[in-house]
Amino acid sequence: MALRRLAGEVAMEDTLGLLWRMQERGETADADRVMALLAGDVRVGPRRAPRMLQRLQHRGLAVLQAGGWKLTDAGRRDAAGLIRAHRLWETYLAARTQLPASHVHTAAERLEHVTDPAMVDALAEATGAADTDPHGRSIPGDADA
Repeated sequence: MALRRLAGEVAMEDTLGLLWRMQERGETADADRVMALLAGDVRVGPRRAPRMLQRLQHRGLAVLQAGGWKLTDAGRRDAAGLIRAHRLWETYLAARTQLPASHVHTAAERLEHVTDPAMVDALAEATGAADTDPHGRSIPGDADA
């Protein structure tokens, strides 16, 4: 049961991250497009996608409006924390391992889900409070998370 609950949390966080990235790129999070992207995600999948969006709504993290899915203030805060952890991990791994920048994403994608605030602070310190990741994307700051 604990594994099922953890898998559900990871899928929900992946859904938050998707909405953040779409917003970051200036894309409209059209309901059909979001559903298609989530259905193709290995950890969310077609059966879970509708439930993940309902959970985000129920928790007050996202709303479905005429223009599509939008993160609420709480959703933006939670998503920023997740993205911050992910991009700090990418930055840390690219600097401290022999992995090329093109290979750190997969590792960071797993680590982001188990990174607590103290570890985020340690990563920020270890990376010199980097403001961009190895791919040139902005790392959300503490105020965003």
